[in-house]
Amino acid sequence: MSTKVQPRPDIAPQRVIGAPCKRSSWVRVPAAAATILVALLFTVFEQVAEAAILPLPPRSSDGTFYLTKPGTYSGSVSCPNIAATQHCVHLWNSSGITLQDFSMSSSGTAIQADNNSTIRDGAVVALGGVTAESKVNVTINRVTFDTPGAAVGLFDDAGNCEGLSQKRSRGHTVRNSTFRNAGGNETLWIKCGQFITIENNFFQSGSQWSVSLPDSLDVTIRGNTFDLTREPVNWLAIELPRTFRVEITRNRFFGPADDWAVWLNSGTDFVTMVNNCVQGVGAMLGIVANGTVGRNSRC
Repeated sequence: MSTKVQPRPDIAPQRVIGAPCKRSSWVRVPAAAATILVALLFTVFEQVAEAAILPLPPRSSDGTFYLTKPGTYSGSVSCPNIAATQHCVHLWNSSGITLQDFSMSSSGTAIQADNNSTIRDGAVVALGGVTAESKVNVTINRVTFDTPGAAVGLFDDAGNCEGLSQKRSRGHTVRNSTFRNAGGNETLWIKCGQFITIENNFFQSGSQWSVSLPDSLDVTIRGNTFDLTREPVNWLAIELPRTFRVEITRNRFFGPADDWAVWLNSGTDFVTMVNNCVQGVGAMLGIVANGTVGRNSRC
């Protein structure tokens, strides 16, 4: 006699191939409604981003501005009555301050940077642009400088910096910026720096030379344009005094026939200079150091 087996209630029945599927519970959203929803989401994201940008703090009693908390700041300020040795805006926090979408004028230097400072999308009209002494990871991006003398100084002036294998001033990047100045020794000065990148900038210098990197290591200079037509003082684009491990690539130099593109001072070594072009400038190099110099051309 056969016994009928009852199905176990704890085992779900298997789907039979070919059986009709249950209709999905998803609701189709019309294209117009989806577009509106995406626009609303973007609006919310923009409002959150704007809320994260901080205004510059009130002016201090010495006539300048101090940013002491990490964050992103934006605004326009002027310091018309400070001394030449003062800075208009101080970035005083090593955890990271970003100054963006700004304009600044000053009778002194515009900005004093700290470790991990980012300065971008701005315009500076001042006696000096940006300085940072013995700091790391300063980034300058898409800033226009109009100064009578040096525009940027990233340096270490402490004793024995020349002989250090790891520099105290390091990790700096200057890119996509425009430099115009009226005189002085140099436009961009990086003393005792290491791991330095200078790329895609435009230099129209009235100083003797546009870029100077004394006692620096591990430097990349690429994709820049150097206008050497500001006579009679400006005669040199790049000065390398006692500078080691330098790569100079894809730059353009133009100016009078008696000007120089690159000058390698005594003590400089391990320089690679390729794929650059010169227009009008009479000489590509000064003293040739060890390294690779080739595949450069007239524009």
